[in-house]
Amino acid sequence: MQLKNIDVIHAQSFQRTIEAFQNLIHGERGIVHRLRCLGAHDDAIARHVRQCAANHFLGAINRRRIDQVDAKVESLTDDTDRVILGLADADAAETTSAKAGDTDPQPGAAKRGIVHPELSVLIGTDTIRDARMARQVEVIGHRGARGLFPENTIEGFRRSLDLGVRSFELDVGMTADGIVVVSHDPALSPAITRGADGRWLNDPGPLIRDLTFDVLRSYDVGRIRPKSAYRLQHRAQIACDGARIPALKNVLLLAADATFVIELKTDPRHPDQTVDPVTLAEAVLSVVDRIGASERVILESFDWRGPRHIRRVRPEIKTAWLTRDETLRDAALWWDGIRTADFGGSVPKAVAAQGGNVWAPAFGTTTRSSVSEAHDLGLRVLPWTVNRRAAMRRLISWGVDGLITDRPDIAMIVTGAAADGQSDRS
Repeated sequence: MQLKNIDVIHAQSFQRTIEAFQNLIHGERGIVHRLRCLGAHDDAIARHVRQCAANHFLGAINRRRIDQVDAKVESLTDDTDRVILGLADADAAETTSAKAGDTDPQPGAAKRGIVHPELSVLIGTDTIRDARMARQVEVIGHRGARGLFPENTIEGFRRSLDLGVRSFELDVGMTADGIVVVSHDPALSPAITRGADGRWLNDPGPLIRDLTFDVLRSYDVGRIRPKSAYRLQHRAQIACDGARIPALKNVLLLAADATFVIELKTDPRHPDQTVDPVTLAEAVLSVVDRIGASERVILESFDWRGPRHIRRVRPEIKTAWLTRDETLRDAALWWDGIRTADFGGSVPKAVAAQGGNVWAPAFGTTTRSSVSEAHDLGLRVLPWTVNRRAAMRRLISWGVDGLITDRPDIAMIVTGAAADGQSDRS
């Protein structure tokens, strides 16, 4: 199979796309039949088949234990954010439907709701192991599953749940009227935010701490800005126009069996941009307590002042300690006066000394020896943000306890194969 069979797809040629996969996929005619029954026009079908065929292709490889895979196809499946779905023409459609002032949902797959039900059918049964089944490596959707759906939104979490994801990482801040909300940035991001008039923000918007919850909810964060760097990074993300920044409470109530790693977003370099770490930690604890979710959450931060406060006042609450190169270089600032030198240069020892449960390192800084050391100290290791299959396989082989990823769909395939003692390449 040549790469061009997947890469060159036009709106009217979806049947040829299916035929290219016919030796590997069962039931491809059913895909198109279901799409047509839902009233999709040819553009929607073509776009959807690209996504379904790629994911179903990965599942077929895993299920049927094919001995060898064309090298170009392996490269295609590994480079998930840029090539796997061949969405080059999707940007042009988005430019038309999401230009400034246009708030109508994009016609086609997203509007008709055909993408995610079908995606769930294809990868939610025999290919992906249900997240509730016992397995060694936990798959944690980063910001919900921002590689697939708008980050940190009710719509994104709900559709990720439909795929079988049951563990999530999310970020929180606080509004001017004291509501804990789910948002990564301290200010509204022009890469994902449109105002009530439908126009994209040109610059980072108001600080969330300066807006009331009602005002914050007037902004639409359901689509990535066309042609932005963020769009290039997450080409597979499908828009959910009308999505708003949600309250933490509403996200935690989405599923009683879902677990959440909640990052307290404070920055010691910019203390004026958010509430202080203790105030935010206490507010999150209050939300968690009100809905009885204390057994389903882990609270984490790069700014260790928040988790350290939680350890002092609520030691039964699970905590995680985030690290990346920047915070290691300036540990005294980020770690509330602690330095790696105080622990012989060992980050796992610094984390263990805080009495926490989990170390969450940037995956690029994670090594086999650091994972082993962390385990010897009684820590779970949850690296972030792991999106490439090769990196997933490597980290699993080192014994990490979970993967925080923008693409939990792919991670569930990889970890499912690992749980069976198989290679997902097979």
